[in-house]
Amino acid sequence: MDPYGLVAKAGVWYVVADRRGGPRLFRADRVQSAAVLGDLVRRRHGVELPQVWEVLRHQVEERPGGIEVGGRRGERVGGGPAPRLGVVGAARQLLPFSGRVEVLSPPEVRAEVACAAASVTGLYQRVGERSGRNPSSRGLL
Repeated sequence: MDPYGLVAKAGVWYVVADRRGGPRLFRADRVQSAAVLGDLVRRRHGVELPQVWEVLRHQVEERPGGIEVGGRRGERVGGGPAPRLGVVGAARQLLPFSGRVEVLSPPEVRAEVACAAASVTGLYQRVGERSGRNPSSRGLL
């Protein structure tokens, strides 16, 4: 990445940088490791931190579009602003509804929810096997 600097918004620090020639925002508290490379920083000519931050801030605050999700009875169970979330993000937002909502569309979100549910089920079945208990027999799954 080619950094411009750090900014704070609502008590959260962000690294503002270009990555592959485009502006990007990285939460500083999520950085697990960093290394200084010998390469020179390649910033876009004439572009400074305030300009890049304004573009990124606008993208975060003015989230156009959304994902319409159809429920079991065709009710709208989710949607609204969901930019940059994509399929995985939309599916993760629906996981707290667990067995109370069946996602019917779009197929990509349905597949992601099914995959996440299978992963969690598999984990807890393995835990039950190790402990000698079958969680599904007690109505937990």
